[in-house]
Amino acid sequence: MAFDQTNFLENATQANNSDFVFTNRAGTVDSGVQAANTAGEWCEENGPTTSTGTGPSANPAGRAGYIYTESSTPVASTTWAMRRVTSFDSTTQNVFLDLIYNLNAETASAIYIEYATVASPNETTDWTILETIQCTLTDLWISDTFDFSAITTSTLHIRVRVDTDNNFTNDIAFSTWREYSVDTVQGDLEGYRWRNDNGSEAAATWIEVQDTLAETDKNINIRLRILTDFTGTPPAGALTLQYKRSDEDDTEWRTI
Repeated sequence: MAFDQTNFLENATQANNSDFVFTNRAGTVDSGVQAANTAGEWCEENGPTTSTGTGPSANPAGRAGYIYTESSTPVASTTWAMRRVTSFDSTTQNVFLDLIYNLNAETASAIYIEYATVASPNETTDWTILETIQCTLTDLWISDTFDFSAITTSTLHIRVRVDTDNNFTNDIAFSTWREYSVDTVQGDLEGYRWRNDNGSEAAATWIEVQDTLAETDKNINIRLRILTDFTGTPPAGALTLQYKRSDEDDTEWRTI
């Protein structure tokens, strides 16, 4: 079944929950997002950061704040990371991540969108890079979507990791982490054929060849055979057949 879940990364209250794990600049999985201007930590902010020439100058539109990597007392680091501890069955779900981020940091620094396919990934060797985003030292909020649908393992974890050089101008900001999916099981009509109702399935005769319209009196019972192709494993339960007249809109479907 498809899902759609949004986590607004606007402040510590939203970010510091059981769904997220944060790794700070020292490579330590810590207690979560800290108060603004706490060096080497993920921090929350509302408005501009306290550092000159880095980070956002304002919140993203419609948001009450954001979280960011506070790079005061600069140290080069590849270990800033945030990830969701939830996992998804990517054999039955096409998974996507919507993320808002700000790249106002040194151009030598980068964001890595990563994934892991083991049940309990470690912080170093279990992750694969899906996409790399170079920082631009430009104050601009960007809304982006990352497509994990090519991963077809039974488990999928998603992580965002930040790699910074040795410079205090590396306050990289994030807001509004949204994970959602589209079910990979899809059914398409392959063909249909009309049959007379001769009292039983065995005795019924075809009215027309396959995929050909048929006309009959509305008071005469007829049969309709439908062939459906599925991508993925089809549902175990019965399918629902609906109908409407060609001159009716999509609110007029009736279940047989």
